[in-house]
Amino acid sequence: MEQLGIKLRPHAYPDGVAIAYDHEYLWEVFRLTQWHGNWKLALQKLPAAHQSQNAITIDGKQRRAVVVPISLLETRLGS
Repeated sequence: MEQLGIKLRPHAYPDGVAIAYDHEYLWEVFRLTQWHGNWKLALQKLPAAHQSQNAITIDGKQRRAVVVPISLLETRLGS
């Protein structure tokens, strides 16, 4: 997942999923959407989502990220 700009259960947020503010793959995913370059704004609107206090190592680089609670994703995905 880290190659996609997503880190499950980062050390500082064991109950969260960190989604990088800046990652090559995410730039491509959102390239043709209204969220191109600003996907963090959409993600921060999710219930209990927030920006990371510090950079998180994602895909070998220190990156700021939006942290989304795993419980929110489990609810939305029907787990």
